[in-house]
Amino acid sequence: ISKEQQQRTRELLAEERDRLETDLIQNQGLVTGFGPLLNLYAENFRLAGIQWAEGQISVDELLQVEREWIEQQQEYLIALSDLFTSKALLAIRNQSYAKNR
Repeated sequence: ISKEQQQRTRELLAEERDRLETDLIQNQGLVTGFGPLLNLYAENFRLAGIQWAEGQISVDELLQVEREWIEQQQEYLIALSDLFTSKALLAIRNQSYAKNR
């Protein structure tokens, strides 16, 4: 019974590690995809600043563009947080997996 429980524990840990590795890969892809998006929002804000200075848009429109840029930065930080959490969980799980081999 003990050997069967150990085997089942190893299988569960391996399944969990595989799931965590999948999460890590997805989170890495998400973070990588944010680079160009953040650049786009930063450029939009820069252009809106120029338009506002020239009197083409109102301050409310400028602030709306800034708010959208800040929201994207917040989404990026959330994605980074998820990525680092995935890395930490995977490292912890790998240690547990190594101990139960």
